[in-house]
Amino acid sequence: MAKLVIGMTLKITGVDLEKIVASDWVNERKPRKGDIALVEKISDQDGKKVIRLCCEPRPGSLDWRVDIYELGVKYEVLSGG
Repeated sequence: MAKLVIGMTLKITGVDLEKIVASDWVNERKPRKGDIALVEKISDQDGKKVIRLCCEPRPGSLDWRVDIYELGVKYEVLSGG
């Protein structure tokens, strides 16, 4: 996997929903394969990398935002940060 940086755009190719640490309460749905997401934040929790991903296909139209262990998501990098 590529080294993630804030501002990257990713295409989700797989997601383990069990690895989600936190979810935005206004989520319309859960992340799924094929979603395009923006890396908003990268942090460490219990020695594991946690990334905040946001899927907002249109400005002001949030599908989902989650904090997830990096190992819980597979992705293809579409653009760098």
